[in-house]
Amino acid sequence: RAETFRAIAYEFCEHKKNFKSKTWLYVRNLAYEVDIFPMIGDKPIKDVTSVDIKNIMDNAVKRVLKTGKGTGENKAIAIRQIIAEVMQYAIISDRLSNDPTYALRGYVNKPEVENAQPINSKDKRLIMPSIDNYPGSISTRNALKALIYTMLRTIEVRRGLKEYIDFEARTWTIPIASKNEVLAGKRNMKKNRIHIVPLSDQVLTIIKAQFAAYPESPYIFPGINNNTMIGAGTMNQAFRNMGLSHITMHDFRATASTDLNEANYNSNWIELQLAHVKGDKVKATYDHAKWLNDRRIMMQDWADMVDSWSQ
Repeated sequence: RAETFRAIAYEFCEHKKNFKSKTWLYVRNLAYEVDIFPMIGDKPIKDVTSVDIKNIMDNAVKRVLKTGKGTGENKAIAIRQIIAEVMQYAIISDRLSNDPTYALRGYVNKPEVENAQPINSKDKRLIMPSIDNYPGSISTRNALKALIYTMLRTIEVRRGLKEYIDFEARTWTIPIASKNEVLAGKRNMKKNRIHIVPLSDQVLTIIKAQFAAYPESPYIFPGINNNTMIGAGTMNQAFRNMGLSHITMHDFRATASTDLNEANYNSNWIELQLAHVKGDKVKATYDHAKWLNDRRIMMQDWADMVDSWSQ
């Protein structure tokens, strides 16, 4: 029996699954089913050519372009890398002698990264009223406001659990994920370290409203049902629906950094609140409670600054 690309791809995933996260496996299975298997899944792996892979990459670019959600270059590059993993596995397991993806390195150029930009004063005036008038769920509106007030990343807001909230201490503490949680794709933060967010009056009000509106959910901001977190693209999609598609969730972090630095807040407080880890990550893990009282005042001032945008 000819050993098809599909068969060896599944064998490769089976070989790796105990060492990789569920997200890693999901990403590969999705790429296989959507872009790769329709073209080379049933082809013997030794017969897959560089031209085959070029065609898969070209089709991926076209597919993404049609969705209007990007230009497709990153998708094409990721697909080449996913195919390469299988090819290299086939080589080390003595089913293949050459990797046909090698010729495609550099075939597609990565698009220029658009760095987050501080939001201008004209847009600032529109943001909070637009959120208040957005016809989406209470959870989506409150998650958007909480993200702006707390300076957290989207994933950190989405994965926020009620157990992270201490109403008495007025804190949202994101814990370090265990090794098993990381392998299951449940990293709580971009950098896996403890992080404390002092809660302003505005955020406390939002969180109390969420607890009352979704009493059965473990998440602060649940998605379509109580047991799921808010969707990965929900917040950015909400801004597109509001006519503010040029603003990304990450722009709010850039805005907080710019505005607070301009207001002469200590840059160390700002960087720590943004959870920017530099240098010694072990030391950073123990710095989570540093300047907490100073940051508490800063976070209340930041929330008040946000409220002043539309006034």
